[in-house]
Amino acid sequence: MLASLWESAQSLMHHKGHPNNWLLVESGALALLGLCFPEFKEAEQWFSTGLERLCAELARQFYPDGVHFELSPLYHGICIGVLLDLVNAASFYERSLHAGILEVLEKGLDYLAWIMRPDHTWPALNDSGGFQGNYCALMKYAGYTLRKGKHRRRAWDCESDPQARGCRTFQDGGVTIMRTGNRQHPAYLLFRAGPAGASHVHGDVLSLELHAMGRSWLVDPGIASYAPGELTDYYRSAKAHNTILIDDREPRPDLQDFRERTRSGRENTFSLCGEDVHVAAGIYRGPWGGDAGLHSWVRSIVCVKEGEYFIVVDELYGTGCHVVATRWQFAPVEVRFSNETRSIIAVDSASGAALMIKPAEPHASLDVRILQGSEVPWGGWVSKEGLDIPAPQCLCTMRVNLPSRIAWLLMPSHPADPSDVAFRWRSHTPTGGLALEICAPYNYTDIVTLGRLDASLRLDGKWRDHPYVRLIRVHSD
Repeated sequence: MLASLWESAQSLMHHKGHPNNWLLVESGALALLGLCFPEFKEAEQWFSTGLERLCAELARQFYPDGVHFELSPLYHGICIGVLLDLVNAASFYERSLHAGILEVLEKGLDYLAWIMRPDHTWPALNDSGGFQGNYCALMKYAGYTLRKGKHRRRAWDCESDPQARGCRTFQDGGVTIMRTGNRQHPAYLLFRAGPAGASHVHGDVLSLELHAMGRSWLVDPGIASYAPGELTDYYRSAKAHNTILIDDREPRPDLQDFRERTRSGRENTFSLCGEDVHVAAGIYRGPWGGDAGLHSWVRSIVCVKEGEYFIVVDELYGTGCHVVATRWQFAPVEVRFSNETRSIIAVDSASGAALMIKPAEPHASLDVRILQGSEVPWGGWVSKEGLDIPAPQCLCTMRVNLPSRIAWLLMPSHPADPSDVAFRWRSHTPTGGLALEICAPYNYTDIVTLGRLDASLRLDGKWRDHPYVRLIRVHSD
């Protein structure tokens, strides 16, 4: 065994793997071998070389906000695990580590803690296995490692409540998390608006996840296998995610060059956290299909009154008449479409909780098709524990003239069916913004006003200087 360890260390000294998580993991392993086996005469060289390479890779692969540049919770977690092993061993052998290692470790753990759903599962962004990721063991290991020795830092675990309520944007990674509600009925929305990732890329452009009323409703389906095949290709495509297609052209971030795929999301993401509303927005400028700049797309997410409901507004820039397909991928649950109210209704039969999704009126051209376990066309699948599970996906198509705005209301309820809620365009504001009216069966009417969006603007620029979203609630007698 000792001979094998020596040979492995020597191989790592003279060989560098793929320039992604592999190289980071191999650098950490080399440093760990030098640390844990000081009897080898090369041990100190292994340790110093491994640390030098590791620090270089941490600076290259982790954004300043702590998100790994592959934008995969799975590979993010693998890299964090390597750092925890090194910190744990350094504490035992009373060796010091570069302060930057602990900084990346803490920020990386903070990101994992924030994206954890209320039920202590994780989303499957990019290649990350099943739609219910489980990194609780890693978080407990982090809590153990960082509580002891001279590295006494903040502790993480999966047994306490998830992060405090509020809105948090990891701007470099382009991921926004909205945590609202209360302990009995916490709500969680994750919005993906940043770079595609260095590798393991999926077409989840401006996609979202929603967990409310004790369960996940809208999810990233994950991926069951890397083996070549039509289902693997489907899981990685935009058609598997909560995103849009235009004239059946998919967002294709995988066609961007490496620099663009890994560019910080700070120029393309925006968020505000208010007392009554949270808002996040992102921009995608192409390519679509195999073409570059056909259209630009701005998606805004508004969370109202601690997760009472959410509004998704898609602003599409371009010219001409086009068919826009909005896809809603559900976790396994009962889903139906009501022609009478033009609403998608998902119901958890065990708890009685429901989620309604409906477009703002008017929507004369709306056509809804529910796919579940479909192979022609591919649609309605999620991955769970390595298996492909049928789960409903709603394919909603509209014919629109660009530029155009499409708005959706996402309203969780418990119990019963919220389909008697009215949701319509009220007006356009004098400054070019828009106003939406929500008439709920709870004796109130909300007017939600959004500022004007322009795909040519940077979201972290001029928009920060103006009121972007406003809520007016009118109670009836």
